[in-house]
Amino acid sequence: MNANFPLMLFNLISNLLESKYNFNKEKYLKENNINKIDIEEVNDLIDFCIQKYKSYEILIELSKQAKPKDLGILGYLILNSSSIAHSLKLLSTYYCLIGNSIKPTLLKTNEYYKLSIYSNTKEEGLLNIEHNKMFIHLFSFLHLLNELSSKEIVPKYINLMQGKLFDTKYISNIKVNFSQDENVIYFDKDIENINLISSNKNEFEYYKKEVEQLLDLNLSKESYKTKISALVFSSIIELDISLETISKKLDLHPRVLQKRLKKENISYSQIVEDIRKKLCLYYLKKGLDTTTISIYLCYKETNSFFRSFKKWFNQTPKQYKKELEKVQMTV
Repeated sequence: MNANFPLMLFNLISNLLESKYNFNKEKYLKENNINKIDIEEVNDLIDFCIQKYKSYEILIELSKQAKPKDLGILGYLILNSSSIAHSLKLLSTYYCLIGNSIKPTLLKTNEYYKLSIYSNTKEEGLLNIEHNKMFIHLFSFLHLLNELSSKEIVPKYINLMQGKLFDTKYISNIKVNFSQDENVIYFDKDIENINLISSNKNEFEYYKKEVEQLLDLNLSKESYKTKISALVFSSIIELDISLETISKKLDLHPRVLQKRLKKENISYSQIVEDIRKKLCLYYLKKGLDTTTISIYLCYKETNSFFRSFKKWFNQTPKQYKKELEKVQMTV
């Protein structure tokens, strides 16, 4: 994390508080005997203002700092997508392009869409705001969607793992449940019919190709192999790439799916291995640890991931990382 970041964040929060409440930064620093600002002081300031002013508005304001451009190429892809549901799918599928500290996962049912967020331990920036980080992320995603949407999006409700600091059931007119088992937003199914004001099919196809090239994937061809590859790639984000799951999504029996792939001279296991191999290299270059990568690639045991890696590259992940570091030092 940038050494100046805690101070920048502390000043940002202080300015927000001074503009909305009778808050005096210098007085606060003096009363709490604060001489140096680190992330702990930022956390304390956030908790202080939530409890003192009985409001989560400061976290809402922080979440509004997020802009589509902050998501890089993924932001441009989302900007040009067709609907809110489509945007959420892209967010969960390609989030690895912009960060490794969290993992958004989208689940679609007959009744709702469910966007869950899982946390990685190595974090930077706003993510270091400990127990408040998931609150900020969930509301940031919601803020971005409303910025792009043709109509206001109000989720069914939001679940947060963190405990509440004062008694409240609604935040910004949204029902929020605290001390839950996961961090998640529930959306009504009608988000499938809510268009984006910036939707552009040609622009979307352009950025989609850019994304696929970045990940060394080609999901645009019309072969059955690439259809399955696309499903495996999106489902691996949901941590479930079993043959049964993919077959169910295609409304096919597993044996039928295997037969169709056989006609193209490839097996389901080969497709899974290819996707794992490409994502594995991408995650390593992003700096994820091997335990996290093994989970993200749906391995039940880290040792299984190590065996696969050795088979693919004839070396261990540790050896690969050392070679990668040497290359980066010479660039």
